[in-house]
Amino acid sequence: MKTLQAWECVLIAAALLVAAAGACFAQAATAATGPVTATVAPSGLIEVSDGSGLLATIDLNAHGPGWDNVTQSMGSGEFTGAAGDKALQVTGTLPVPKTEDGVLDFTESVTALAQGLRIEYDLSAPKTVSLNGLQLSINLPVARYGDGEVMILRPHDDPDIAGLPAEPVEGRTQLWRGDGATIEVGTDTPEAIKVQLRAATDVFIQDLRQWEHDIFEVRFPAIMEDPPREVMAGDRFHLDLTITFAGPFTLKKG
Repeated sequence: MKTLQAWECVLIAAALLVAAAGACFAQAATAATGPVTATVAPSGLIEVSDGSGLLATIDLNAHGPGWDNVTQSMGSGEFTGAAGDKALQVTGTLPVPKTEDGVLDFTESVTALAQGLRIEYDLSAPKTVSLNGLQLSINLPVARYGDGEVMILRPHDDPDIAGLPAEPVEGRTQLWRGDGATIEVGTDTPEAIKVQLRAATDVFIQDLRQWEHDIFEVRFPAIMEDPPREVMAGDRFHLDLTITFAGPFTLKKG
């Protein structure tokens, strides 16, 4: 299990490769079904869609004591700073369940690229709070990605493949866990998504249908521990990443 400090060190350095990588990916993949659009809500939740519907949602998640989960859509936020058709910024708070008014403050900056988007998160704890989990999640609809694969590339190991079962397998919610530097989903399909990291970090892929969510989650955890970790007042986290898709890209406010 990586520590919080290790996650910070890896992901501060892990600004995912930008426009050139996206262009190469787009040329290799089958074109998306219509233009790809990312819609950023005031909470900071990002929904990515093409002409056939939802491709992915991208959001921060926290787990309070007892693994009670809160997603970014349950928090509060507002658009701040300069905004346009190429860049948006959201400032807000993510409440932490089962704590005494525990929250994480965040600033999220989203920049459109030719074939995707770059997202930068800065988080801080205004006061001490207990966390079982803290992560960024990329959520993939089963209807689009079921019976597909995720390829995980690692700098010093052979690539690994995680299957995304069309039907849930009883007792099997964890589909893959390990270190990854590049994540490819639905390669050479209209649903193709690629995430490239400059350094390997923890990756956790799971099937959420057991919890009545028809999605596969690709999780990048900062904290995933039991018993909960005490995050001290003033602790800060930084993450920036780029995600590329298979079609021309548009960014807009929700």
